[in-house]
Amino acid sequence: MVTDLGKSAHGQAARLLPMVIGFVNGMAPLAISLVILLPLWLAASLEPFSTLPLESAFAMALIPIFFLGVYLGQVSQTFWLWAGLRTLLVAAATTALIFTLSPR
Repeated sequence: MVTDLGKSAHGQAARLLPMVIGFVNGMAPLAISLVILLPLWLAASLEPFSTLPLESAFAMALIPIFFLGVYLGQVSQTFWLWAGLRTLLVAAATTALIFTLSPR
């Protein structure tokens, strides 16, 4: 094809799609990080009532990691619970390694 597709639906999609993909790839980590930080913000605003804000943030971080494993299990057509738990195990091992090697 030697035809100019600039004003066709394909040309418009080729210009718009990279911006949509960039927006989604930027907003998804931002949204998840804001959810993870929510217990820390609530602990700062509800000072006398806050208990274990850091542990709550870790728990909030493990929830999307588990669901990512479930999604990967669905994509690879394996048992969803096993894939989610395996992803949590990798996350726990990574967290333990980071805390072990971090300077105090």
